[in-house]
Amino acid sequence: MEILQIQITYNVPIQLSFSSSQNISIFQKFDDNNNILRETYSAQSDNCQVLEDKTTLSLSISSCVFNQPNSAYYIIIDTGFVIHKETSEPLLGIYKDKWKFMTGILRYITT
Repeated sequence: MEILQIQITYNVPIQLSFSSSQNISIFQKFDDNNNILRETYSAQSDNCQVLEDKTTLSLSISSCVFNQPNSAYYIIIDTGFVIHKETSEPLLGIYKDKWKFMTGILRYITT
């Protein structure tokens, strides 16, 4: 199984929240009322880390999370999932439909 890296870079130094109740969640979107939670990680998960530059959050995700071709997904990050490293203030999260993307179309090659 392939592991994918999703990264977001902040304009201030960050650290992960000490709380296990702050999450980053990935949803598959079907329409405005029908979405499927594909995966959730707490700020204390081994899948989440702050890179050496101290401004980039990196999330390791199994490729099976995005296993539906030509599908819409979005990511939600709870407010306080990351905090300002110097002031310990919680940073604003990312809300539904703000960070969204599509998977590619699966093409089969016949020989």
